[in-house]
Amino acid sequence: MDLTCHEVLVNGHAVDLTPREFQILKQFLESPRRVFSRQEMFNRVWGEGYALEEHALDVHIHSLRQKIEQNPASPTCLLTVRGVGYKLRG
Repeated sequence: MDLTCHEVLVNGHAVDLTPREFQILKQFLESPRRVFSRQEMFNRVWGEGYALEEHALDVHIHSLRQKIEQNPASPTCLLTVRGVGYKLRG
């Protein structure tokens, strides 16, 4: 991830992310292996007090997996921690 150029490369290929997807991925890359709850990720990416649909983050995570995972149906990088949230495998 190149913050200056707002660019993400996966296996040497540029990946087109939305601004929200970019911010979500940035949070994960800054703290690999750390589990983020949905609420914590909302606060970090959208800001505290921002009203969102409960599953809005899930939609962004799904889209992000489609773009960065080799097999999005069986993710190996961006993982769900059941009952807690999400983490980036370190």
